[in-house]
Amino acid sequence: MPDKDKQRGDPAKNARSETGEPESPKTPSPGTTRFHKRARKTGKWMLWIGSAILWTWATLALLTFPAWPSWFRLIAALAWIAGSVSVVRKVPREKLPVVVLAGVLFVRIAWGFNSPSNDRDWVDFAKPLATATFDGDLVRINNLRNAIWKSDSDYQLRWETREYDLREIQSVDFVVVPFAMGRALAHVFVSFGFANGEYVAISVEVRKEKDEVYSPLRGMFRHYEIAYIVGDERDLIGLRANVWNEPVHLYPIKATPAQARSAFVSMLERANSLRAKPRFYNTLLHNCTTTVLNHANDLRQDKVSAWNWRIVLPGYSDGLVQELGLLDFDGSIEEARDRFLINDRAGAQADARAWSRHIRQTPVR
Repeated sequence: MPDKDKQRGDPAKNARSETGEPESPKTPSPGTTRFHKRARKTGKWMLWIGSAILWTWATLALLTFPAWPSWFRLIAALAWIAGSVSVVRKVPREKLPVVVLAGVLFVRIAWGFNSPSNDRDWVDFAKPLATATFDGDLVRINNLRNAIWKSDSDYQLRWETREYDLREIQSVDFVVVPFAMGRALAHVFVSFGFANGEYVAISVEVRKEKDEVYSPLRGMFRHYEIAYIVGDERDLIGLRANVWNEPVHLYPIKATPAQARSAFVSMLERANSLRAKPRFYNTLLHNCTTTVLNHANDLRQDKVSAWNWRIVLPGYSDGLVQELGLLDFDGSIEEARDRFLINDRAGAQADARAWSRHIRQTPVR
């Protein structure tokens, strides 16, 4: 009688089809094999690209670390680059991403010790922080800026305390100020109108120290604190239109008084929070445009992503506002930009209420 164990043998070898022929083991189809190879190759490329991005971030973080003097930042960055070259030569290729991640993590921990502060030698026009005290429907705003500007170096600072009735808020306007280098980059802020003709502008800005120059690169690496500048329209808008000679577009927004009030209160509450807990500005993630967006999203069910290209390039944010149906104008965005460009009217000599009314008048074409 045959040995049963020998008869069992290898199931793959002994398997037979219904015709009595041995069945060959199942092998992946060529298509599946190619897919797996491509997936592995894509995964490796993504890992290498991610490692390169992290390495670049760490290098720039060392070059811009604000707590270190410039000479030490340069030495630290050069040491990081030299060490990276040495690692590339000695460490097996498959282990390089892990080593890069460990190095970046070390830089990130050191970088994290740089904390935001309210105790610095600030420029005088951003030194006091605006705060608000609420009492039912009334709000008292302290350190509201109402400066008179003749030039960047010739100005008279005035810090005022004003009271407003929140029930009197009637409107909100969206201000877009494209930079001289092109429309893509711009500063944006908002202005709130009251029944008595007064307007309060709120601009989220870099809070610069004395002799500090703004750099978009440094702005990505915890170099500047952020501030809510609350001021009179003739200060915040007039400065840009009449002194800096930048194009200023003042767009009326479709919003109910209740929505305008909610946004106004939200921004003042955030201004209050910065006094107790300062925060860093970030060129990409926490800037004038993303902050206004966050306050707007608080009032919307369909949220707008901060990575929308017209948020990343805020000079085109007015087009996004129009697309969302928030712009109180029925023409094209090109017509709106022309209609709400207020520079020709911003030079008028009038008191604040008359000035705000004048810049909103329909231009004669």
